[in-house]
Amino acid sequence: MAPFAAKAGNLSEPISRSIVPTLAPTSTTTDWSGAYVGLSYGFASGDYDFTLLLWDTRDMDDGSLTQLFGGYQVQRGALVYGGELAFGSAQDTVVTGFTTSQVTDMIDLKGRVGYASADFLIYGVLGYTMSEFDDD
Repeated sequence: MAPFAAKAGNLSEPISRSIVPTLAPTSTTTDWSGAYVGLSYGFASGDYDFTLLLWDTRDMDDGSLTQLFGGYQVQRGALVYGGELAFGSAQDTVVTGFTTSQVTDMIDLKGRVGYASADFLIYGVLGYTMSEFDDD
């Protein structure tokens, strides 16, 4: 009997297999967290029902509203919540009648809660508004 050497495994070169990294799924929802500021402009109209005496009824003339607002929001998953503070003034929002009155400066304080979905934010607002009413 003759001695011989043995090698375990296959005699061919090993096959190298590349590992393809998998990417983590990316979120398609916009992140609504952070601070924001803005400017709004609108119109006011309506009726001001007030009767002090039989002859003292008042009507509100159309006017415009300008506001500067800012707030901060936090997002946890799809839930978005935060607060907002706004300062504004009314121009030409005059109540006429027996005397002339005018709505002037306004302050808004609001809280909001919403649901983020893709590039949309659906939210509700609850707040408090205070304004000055000058009466001649």
